[in-house]
Order: sequence, then C-alpha cells, then structure tokens
Amino acid sequence: MADMSTKITFEELIQSDLFTFYIGEQEKSFVVHSKAVAATSRYFDRLVNGGLSEAQSRSAKLVDIDPDTFIRFLEYAYRGDYTTPSCTEEANTAMENGSKSSEVNTNAIQNDEYISSDDDSAHLSAGASTSTVTAGTWGGGWSNPNSAPSAYSAYGAVASPKKLKPKSKSTKKEQRNSRAKFDKREYTYTGDNLISIRPNTSARQNFTPVFLAHAQLYTLADMRMVYPLKDLVLHRLHKTLVGFELYPERLGDVVELAKYAYEHGEDRAVDGRIDALRDMIVNYIACEMKVLGKHAEFRNLMDGGGEFAGDFWDIVSQELL
Repeated sequence: MADMSTKITFEELIQSDLFTFYIGEQEKSFVVHSKAVAATSRYFDRLVNGGLSEAQSRSAKLVDIDPDTFIRFLEYAYRGDYTTPSCTEEANTAMENGSKSSEVNTNAIQNDEYISSDDDSAHLSAGASTSTVTAGTWGGGWSNPNSAPSAYSAYGAVASPKKLKPKSKSTKKEQRNSRAKFDKREYTYTGDNLISIRPNTSARQNFTPVFLAHAQLYTLADMRMVYPLKDLVLHRLHKTLVGFELYPERLGDVVELAKYAYEHGEDRAVDGRIDALRDMIVNYIACEMKVLGKHAEFRNLMDGGGEFAGDFWDIVSQELL
C-alpha cells in the first residue's frame, strides 16, 4: 500500500492513469485520475493500487452510491471541498402540520454557500511543473488519513424515562442554554474554510435536498474511511443547522434528515458512543423539541422506538432530570 503522506506534484496527479467507476444501480461511468482518488483514503488507495481485481481492470462498481453524491466526492478529491445542491422553493406554503406541497426547482435560490474567488485562484495559480504538494495538505482534501473517525461521545445509555420531572420551572431557559451549547460546538477539519453558509430566509425554502446531500456524502466518507471528508461534512452541516430558521413549515426538513441518519448510519457502539452525524442531529432536535415535537413524522420516529428514541431520551434526560 502506498504511503499516504508521499509528496506528489500537481503534474503527477493530473498525468496519472485513468480509473473508471461505475456508480449506482444504473452504473453511470466516471473516468477519473487514479492518484486523485487514491489519495483520499486507504480504502480507495487499495481499490486503485492494491492487489484486488479492480486494480487490475482499472475499474470498479460502487452500486450503493448515487451519482450526485459521487460527484461531490470527486469534487472533494480534486479540490478539497464540495458543492451542495440548491434548496427548492415550494409553490404553496399553506401546509398543515409540516406536510409537503408540490415543489418546483428554482434557479433564483442559490447554493447554500459562496465559494471565495481567492479560494479558486489559490488552486489555479500554482504551475503544474513546479507546484509540489503533499497528499496530506494539497487542496485540503486528505490531511490526516490516519486520524480516528470524528465522533462526539453519546450520553450514557439509560432507559427511556416514563415521566420527566424538571427540577425547576426554567425549561425555556434550559432549552436556550442547550441551543447555545449546540451552536458553539466545533467540528474541526483540515483545510481552510473560505465558504460561508447561506441560511434560509423564507418558509417556502425547502432545505431537505441540502441536508440530505451532506448526510449522503458523510455516509460515503464513513464507509470508505475518508475521515477528513467526514470532518468537513460535519463542519458544513453544523453551520447549516446553526443558521437554519426553523419555520413551522420546515419541520419536515429536519425530520427527513433524522430519518436518513437513523436508517443509514452506524448503530450505537457497545460503549454507548453514537455516530457523529446522529449525535449532531439528535442534539439539534432535543434543543428544538418543543417545536419539532408537534410534527407528525417526528412522533412516528419516536413511536418506532429504536436507536433514535433511545438517543433522544438520553439527551433530554440529561438536560431535565
């Protein structure tokens, strides 16, 4: 296996041999520079350069990844960042209990981030023959492949309380404090952040595709051990949630994010630790439980029990008991 800290030039990267990925059930083909992908993680390095049949055929099938998510991964592989889709704008905001009306795509609503022109120029200014880069630093994409997966510790597993009895009548203050702690969380990642998150400004703006784009990319990074990308996704999604205005019509956006995380994420570890993405989402929901608790789909999540209900009650009990 190649040394992931080996220095390479941009010329070496761009002139590396080509590798074809067939993505999704439709096996959509993507032809990429092998060194760009191999440098993102040991998993991809072994797939491209190891002794597997894929390395011999210079092709691989990844049917569990959708093409849009893989495109974001490739963008990260080449430039150390990724672009999320635009939100959608709903034609009718008269929705009952957060249910979705018909949606139409709009170009008027831009992506949820701005990319600094300085960032682009920094990537393009280096000469191909003289620019020496390190696989640990170039483009901010693969700084520390040996780092442990990012995760916040879960609160200790406890039985769901039948009744929560606050010690005082300051529930609102406690919720504000919980939200303040959530907002101050820091998800570190390697690379310079030159992107500002654009918040929602209208109840008509559906952020479900934005949230799911982050979550699906996190799943790819988690399964393929691209740990720096996991860190970046957590950072970007956290900033998006912090700036998200939780209009009553938009409760379903957060519920859809939670459903995805608990349908695809890794279950709670034996020591009680939960997946970093799940931890972020369930903590956000706990901060906003007074509002989200009124949503029918949220109640369905709770009624279903399982990991989500357990994680949720663990956090709420810590705050109120």
